[in-house]
Amino acid sequence: MPNDLISTIKAKLDSDGIIVSGSEIEAIARDFDGRSQLDLGLDQLLKDSKVDETLSFDPAWQK
Repeated sequence: MPNDLISTIKAKLDSDGIIVSGSEIEAIARDFDGRSQLDLGLDQLLKDSKVDETLSFDPAWQK
């Protein structure tokens, strides 16, 4: 986990007036880092995927 991420989170918590212990800051940083990586992965997946607009079912069954 990069130290700049921890520093950024500490600065944000300080500016918002939130006081937490060091171990909680590390847990918050790990959670944020994991969510960021997941977000980037999902974003890339959406950019790489193509939408198949052909119908995969027969709409005549509804009649």
